[in-house]
Amino acid sequence: MKTILLLLATLTLPIATTYAQSLKLVGTPERRAMQTPFPVLAGENVAMEMLLMPDTDMQTVRADLVQLAGTIAAPLDITVTVEPAPHDARLALVRFTAPKVKRITRLRLRLTDQTAWPIIVFPSSEEREDRPVLADLLKSSRQHLLVCGASQELRDFLANQHLTFEDLGPDAPRRLRDDEVLLGEVASRDWSRLTAPDAEGRLIVTLDDPALLPGIYITTRPSGLVCKITQPLYSLLPDNPQARETLTQLLLTALTPETR
Repeated sequence: MKTILLLLATLTLPIATTYAQSLKLVGTPERRAMQTPFPVLAGENVAMEMLLMPDTDMQTVRADLVQLAGTIAAPLDITVTVEPAPHDARLALVRFTAPKVKRITRLRLRLTDQTAWPIIVFPSSEEREDRPVLADLLKSSRQHLLVCGASQELRDFLANQHLTFEDLGPDAPRRLRDDEVLLGEVASRDWSRLTAPDAEGRLIVTLDDPALLPGIYITTRPSGLVCKITQPLYSLLPDNPQARETLTQLLLTALTPETR
């Protein structure tokens, strides 16, 4: 079976070349990417580079998008163009505009006689119909957001969501009250202090923990969510809708009252 090597910038893989900064998918022909859904924003103009199998006739390659719903795949009336990449004849440059959606939507990009690649489309926060507005939830929860660490991307995200927060600067607080949610970057010693048996408050923080695989680790305590993030997240917020959705889901969990 013929396959395509899709050159993918995942949630944890930085963009590697200057040219590729204008593309959604990057990599090298020598490295096979994992076939994980590629995140795009509704209405976004998407450019993807694919490494075709040897001896593929570019003139015969066609592409289309299908929407997935359970076991049903429905073709979409969206123009998808395929052309040789300007810098490498082995690569196909695929372009399309992501559809406007109001819920997270799964698509497949299919290439003739090649393969299908999963894509996930995220609606803009203003058009979401399937969850509460974060700013309204923050107000009703009577929680207070605190931010520490160096991430300007995190601060910009919260401001764009109209979420009020207290900026603590680079250093983590000594303690949290039970009505406070801390976001940002902390050191291991701060984590130990803020998660001690007598500690309170909620945490959504990143830190370096070499004992754990990159991931998001969630526990709870009487005052609420405790979340340790050991992979890049805040730095990806400006350009990656999957990172924004991840943080939004964590905030929804932290701000939603628990049923006891």
